[in-house]
Amino acid sequence: MMDAFHHCCCFIGDLGQTGWTKSTLEHIEKSNYNVLLFAGDLSYADYYQPLWDSFGKLVTPYASAKPWMVTEGNHDIEGIPYIVDPFRAYNTRWQMPYAESGSDSNQFYSFETAGVHVLMLASYADFDEDSSQYKWLHVRTPSLSLSLPLSLSLLVCFSVFRSLCNFMVIC
Repeated sequence: MMDAFHHCCCFIGDLGQTGWTKSTLEHIEKSNYNVLLFAGDLSYADYYQPLWDSFGKLVTPYASAKPWMVTEGNHDIEGIPYIVDPFRAYNTRWQMPYAESGSDSNQFYSFETAGVHVLMLASYADFDEDSSQYKWLHVRTPSLSLSLPLSLSLLVCFSVFRSLCNFMVIC
């Protein structure tokens, strides 16, 4: 049994649906984690919608028992430019608490867990100075309480890191 001060976060990404997926989930479950942080590339459906459904069935026993906080990756993009929202399947199936953190997108948000402020960023959403993600992060980070010791965790899948480093210098 965990004591009141023990909080275990599990970090994963690129889970997909392979011969190793169920074994990976079983190993994660044995870790007795409190919250799972998923850095994108969930189902590897790649436009084939039944794979989103089979992924949902595969992870439901785990994701319904403990919080799973996810962000998107390149294998979660399924859009025809100017016709279909590229994250329609992802956004429909994985609703995150983005509005609570002042974000206007399910793809990027933040939350607190056991004294850690977690930023979930979207690698495949715009991140230039005029983007909503950049503006949200620019407003969000200074509002974090610096009067107490702050633990900050950043979860992102792939390419935004270089831009984020430039952003963090600007802050």
